[in-house]
Amino acid sequence: MKIKRYNLDRMTIEEFANMYNLTMEIRERHPRDTDDRFYAHFERAEVMRGGCLIGEYGNGRTEEDAIENYAVAISGKRLAIGAYTAERREIQVPVLSR
Repeated sequence: MKIKRYNLDRMTIEEFANMYNLTMEIRERHPRDTDDRFYAHFERAEVMRGGCLIGEYGNGRTEEDAIENYAVAISGKRLAIGAYTAERREIQVPVLSR
């Protein structure tokens, strides 16, 4: 039997960031505010959805959890980097893992 497979591209979030020279920002919330103490996202990145730009963040108890949550949140979506600048880039995100 012949089979043609068309799998989605996959890579780690670190490989993706290195490929596009992206910087991960991790911020800490005050511990009294929430159990998800950290949130993460790529600097100057917004998700493109239906003609709108959406701020997407990953949340977690640790920095690593926040990055992993962000990887899941942006997988398969399209990012606009520097959306309102002359250097705007649009990137299709593959399936990401930590």
